[in-house]
Amino acid sequence: MNLELYTVHTKEKKQILCIETYRDRRVHSKPTHVNRTHTLTERESIQRTFHSLSMQFFSLRNTVRALPSRNPVAFLPALFAAVLLLAVHPFANGALVLNDPDGEPGWGHVYISGGVVSYEFFRAKFGGKFSCDLTGFPVVQLGLGCELLSGKDADNAKGKIAMAARGNCSFNDKAIVAEKAGAVGLIVVNNQPGLLRMPAGVIKMKEGFDVTIPVVMLKDTDGSAVANITSQNNDNLVRVVGESLVKGTVRLAGRCIEAMEIGADGNPVVPTEPAKEIEGGTVRVFPSASGDGSQEYEFLTAMFGAPVNTKQMSYAFGEPVEGCSEFTNAADVKGKVAVLRRGACMFANKAHHAQAAGAAGVVIVNTENGLSRMFGGDTKSNFVTIPVAMVSKDCGEELEAAKGEGLLRMAPTAVKANLWDQAARFCKRMNWPEDDEQREDLYNQLKKKHDPELTEEGGPERMRIIEKAYNEANEYFEETSAVV
Repeated sequence: MNLELYTVHTKEKKQILCIETYRDRRVHSKPTHVNRTHTLTERESIQRTFHSLSMQFFSLRNTVRALPSRNPVAFLPALFAAVLLLAVHPFANGALVLNDPDGEPGWGHVYISGGVVSYEFFRAKFGGKFSCDLTGFPVVQLGLGCELLSGKDADNAKGKIAMAARGNCSFNDKAIVAEKAGAVGLIVVNNQPGLLRMPAGVIKMKEGFDVTIPVVMLKDTDGSAVANITSQNNDNLVRVVGESLVKGTVRLAGRCIEAMEIGADGNPVVPTEPAKEIEGGTVRVFPSASGDGSQEYEFLTAMFGAPVNTKQMSYAFGEPVEGCSEFTNAADVKGKVAVLRRGACMFANKAHHAQAAGAAGVVIVNTENGLSRMFGGDTKSNFVTIPVAMVSKDCGEELEAAKGEGLLRMAPTAVKANLWDQAARFCKRMNWPEDDEQREDLYNQLKKKHDPELTEEGGPERMRIIEKAYNEANEYFEETSAVV
């Protein structure tokens, strides 16, 4: 068996892309070469790696034991082999570059405009190059995509990315159906876990027809999520972006990079690309439709779910308030944003129950004045197709005070989760320096990063937290110095 491992970093977790080629003797009377591609978790990949290391180590150890002398120095070759294997192992460099003969990458992600997560794909072994229009395209569903379209159905597919389920006809036939209808690309949704590099297969539509649109495959759960999210809002555009992974960074690849301009400094000018994933934004609570909004708070999105709805929406607290079981007030929550409290179960379970009750979104109130991006941690997160966000304890109190007729409105911004990590760190007095000048210098540095009047990444709530902590630290150290 030949084993290749490539590190693939995602927001949810670091994964190891594993491509195995082995000889399957269990099914066929003759040895048959089979290619299998799947994804391993980091833990599984490490287990495989160290299993390989241990086998080699113990093989060398047994060889040494067979020698007349058992001098510990004899084990040095085994130790050297182990270190060397770790240094040169394929996942050590964190690179994934799968280029096809036409220069396009065979790997990348599907992005939804305003989305909070991306969806990994493999490119087919046929088809055209990726579009360099990074604004995205609407989506049209073709079902199985095995029958040629005409009339209104064909008109509806023009200029859109088509989605079709795997099965009933060849991958190439599905691509021909999509291209003849005027689609600009095709996403095939697998009918089982995993991904594969799709071959053309037996062509029934028209032999000799060259498919010129890009064709990619998504996993079954990812394909369902993209289909459900885009069907809820026609404004959600989809981008199919060919990429490579170099030193842990996902980069645009293929002809879109080759066609970019060279700047005056001799370096390539990377094309302007929309934000791939929205991590958070601002939220404002309104006591009524005609009332003035509260002060501005911030939210961070979950690492699963749909793009945030930016309209002013009604909300209702779920019952039970933790959302860890079926809602007993589903009628009150239906069509509204369900407000739940953190704790007692996984975030994905809360969102799953809210979605089952008909909620249009979920806001989870933290137990403290800090925020973090919520990890699904459960297969249920793959099926959550409504927006999910976390707000602070202070914002939760505003929501509680205005419940009944209250409304809320959310707006994505450039805020990143690591900014909240920093703000949460310095909301504690113990993390401020005792020296007055050092403390003031730190405050000014934090202000440059968090003050919304100074930077796009700034946030009013973060700035309030930092200012409060800074004032409390000044008072504390002033009292301390006075006592001394």
